Amino acid sequence: LGIDIYNEDNYANAEIDTWYYLLIKSCNLSFDYEKKINRFTSISWKQNCDKISDLSEYPVIVQNATLNFNYKIDQLWNTSLSPNSEIRILINDNKHTETVKLSTATTSFQEAKVGGFDVSNLITDDVNLSLQVYLADDFVLDQNISVSIDDVSLDISYVIIEPDEPITPGTDMSWLVYTLIAAIGGIIVVFGSYQLHFKYPPMVRKIRNLKKKIRKGRKVKPILLNNREELIKSNIQNELEIIDYGQPQLKDSEAYSKTKTMKANLKEDNIGSNVESQNKEDNNE
Repeated sequence: LGIDIYNEDNYANAEIDTWYYLLIKSCNLSFDYEKKINRFTSISWKQNCDKISDLSEYPVIVQNATLNFNYKIDQLWNTSLSPNSEIRILINDNKHTETVKLSTATTSFQEAKVGGFDVSNLITDDVNLSLQVYLADDFVLDQNISVSIDDVSLDISYVIIEPDEPITPGTDMSWLVYTLIAAIGGIIVVFGSYQLHFKYPPMVRKIRNLKKKIRKGRKVKPILLNNREELIKSNIQNELEIIDYGQPQLKDSEAYSKTKTMKANLKEDNIGSNVESQNKEDNNE
């Protein structure tokens, strides 16, 4: 504000007015105006978050990210002046597809979206969040309007991939494993040997071995067999010796001689009958 004091009424090129003081008691300047809001005008609230990679020394994988906030306006928005004005969400300067219209704002705080906005696709290592009040129309604003944003939250769920912990060496128990294996092998060998060989009588084992050798075409050692007469004589001799050992000492008496002769004859008759039956069986075969 400036005031220019100009003096008039000069005479013959001479100034006869003399000024000593100039006092101004009051000054009043009043005017009316309107502010023109240009299209695409915006104002932003920004927040730089921590880097995802700083969370751990191991790889971090983001699984989900949800943004939410509360907002209000001190007076209802005039939709006739600017129906397209809105609150936008930007992360790393990338705009989210969903917005909040200023026409939905009320004079009390409300949640921008029930359950929040899914912004997982916008999350990178650097997370720079911006909430922008965007005026999408040209209009004349003749009063102040306040838009308030509060309780901003960005919840990020992630997984840290840690390598497996190295296995610390403990007590060497390999000897126990080897011992158990050897014991089991020994039990199997013993059981198999018994089932295949030792459970049979010695004579049966010899016959089985002989059959195996014959079946495989191996040479067989000759087997010495006594003929039938030799077997009969041997049996008679054994029986006579048994009778001799079983009777009292009556060698000089006649009774002993008769008894010995009678028993010998009976034994020979029994042996003869056994031989005849054996011959019949051989003939039948």
